[in-house]
Amino acid sequence: MQELITLTMKEQERYEIIKESLRGRIRVKDASLILGLCIRQIYRLRQKVKKEGIKGIIHHSKGKVSHRKMSKK
Repeated sequence: MQELITLTMKEQERYEIIKESLRGRIRVKDASLILGLCIRQIYRLRQKVKKEGIKGIIHHSKGKVSHRKMSKK
């Protein structure tokens, strides 16, 4: 059974740029300029996408309850 993955527009754009970078169609430096991230962060995202696929782009706290959430009382 396939899992449904929901991305924001920003995450979808990041994934496409990182994917192009992995394919060698754009340079890491160009990807960093497009996404507004440092080169080091692009390399980190590339590693996560290689390892986890599209899930590597999604923020890991997405969908979780905040630790700072106040109780209803």
